[in-house]
Amino acid sequence: MFMPEDGHFDVIQRVAGELSELDAILRDPARTSIRLVTNPEKMVILETKRAFMYFSMYGVNIDAVVVNRLFPRDSQYFAARVALQDAFVEEIRNDFYPVRVFTAPLLPSEVLGVDGLTRFAREVYADATPDDVFSRERGYEVTKEADGGYRLEIPLPFVEKDQVQLTRSGQDLGIRVGTFKRTAVLPRHVAALETRGARVEGGRLVIQFSGRG
Repeated sequence: MFMPEDGHFDVIQRVAGELSELDAILRDPARTSIRLVTNPEKMVILETKRAFMYFSMYGVNIDAVVVNRLFPRDSQYFAARVALQDAFVEEIRNDFYPVRVFTAPLLPSEVLGVDGLTRFAREVYADATPDDVFSRERGYEVTKEADGGYRLEIPLPFVEKDQVQLTRSGQDLGIRVGTFKRTAVLPRHVAALETRGARVEGGRLVIQFSGRG
């Protein structure tokens, strides 16, 4: 029977370690954040909400949303479209709150070169600093409750409870929404407890674990 040389296993172990380090970087809101870009159109907004939910499900911080391609307000020809876009922008601000929302105009030509990007950045961010992190949402949080039980909270926006499936195996808590699945590793002292209940509340999945009583 063919057996790989020890060096092959060393490579696998090194790659696994590097992937683990990368995962830690992506989930650390102090080092990594993502900005979603959307257009003020119904289906595009729905897809943006879905992307927001999936990134949150995997513990990646979303610090801003940019609404792109807004029509000029000084054109009578686009007046009806501007009014419709205004309604969509207001919907985005309400639905994604408290995540910061920026807007970008529809430009007459492609943005090219450093000068073009600089002008575009001023249009989008105005007095804000683009490399600031505008939100530092924690991937998930475990807190102890007065009765000795624990409460696990995971950001899961734009999802209803009946869309979420939960499974437990030892320290692994499986969370499935549609075809996407995330496995959260429970602390040992929490994994030893029974699940008391789960609900979706304020854009967060809340799971409660019984105390030892």
